[in-house]
Amino acid sequence: MKNDKQKLIKQNLSTLLKKFSKNDVIVKMETEYTNANAKVLPTKLIDDNAFLKNVKISEEDLRGLHESVISNGIITPLVVRPKKDHFEIVLGRKRLFVAKELNIQEVPVIIRDFSDEEMLVMLLAFMRDNRDMNSVGIAILCNHLTKDFHYTQQSLADLTHQSRSQITNTMRLLNLPEHVLNEVSRGRLSYGHAKSLATLPESVVNEFVVKIMKENLSVRTTERMVARYKSSSSVALKEKFLSKKYNSQVQLTKKSITLTFSSENELKLFLEKLEK
Repeated sequence: MKNDKQKLIKQNLSTLLKKFSKNDVIVKMETEYTNANAKVLPTKLIDDNAFLKNVKISEEDLRGLHESVISNGIITPLVVRPKKDHFEIVLGRKRLFVAKELNIQEVPVIIRDFSDEEMLVMLLAFMRDNRDMNSVGIAILCNHLTKDFHYTQQSLADLTHQSRSQITNTMRLLNLPEHVLNEVSRGRLSYGHAKSLATLPESVVNEFVVKIMKENLSVRTTERMVARYKSSSSVALKEKFLSKKYNSQVQLTKKSITLTFSSENELKLFLEKLEK
């Protein structure tokens, strides 16, 4: 029985990877939109995607869609699948959110009875082909495919047209606290920032996030800051202590200390303390 199950898993993997790895899923779905007969469903009957419900959408994305939907309505049908007495959104999640925010009562849909596995693979391929890729969404989809359907990181790399190490780094994002993942989903923190943060102990991640956002630090600066912390946590602690003591940004090296103040007045106060 176990061998039969493993054989079935391999067959599913092979079929789905062949179906989605080389095709442009967005083009394929747009062709299906054109040829399929859309139905109309009450918006209140369509629920968020169970796998992606924790993936936030940036306010900027929703604002742009608001204007389009107000002007033109929802032209391209959403893709949904039946789920008990409701339906679950598969493709068109942003449009669904906007429709609900604008209190649109009905939306055009295409109903397809996808299995969980097929939906996850299709969503992953769709994100791959979409210029607006959400790294948190990709991490969540990869995690479910690995745990629930025994996909290897190499097969996911093949599907997403990335290297295996990129898949590993993306999945590692899920080690970050939920509020940090929310900032990444919304685009307030980039994938590069999150990738560096994911290598830190959870106890210090929030401090780094606050610093990155408050000072608008670049990814390169963040990488250097994280590397410095990891190479010498004692240095990081000293920097934190001095930063609080002198109300400045502090950077320590083996032979120097740099204090950066937010204003001339702060610098003046510091110099006055030195003279005492």
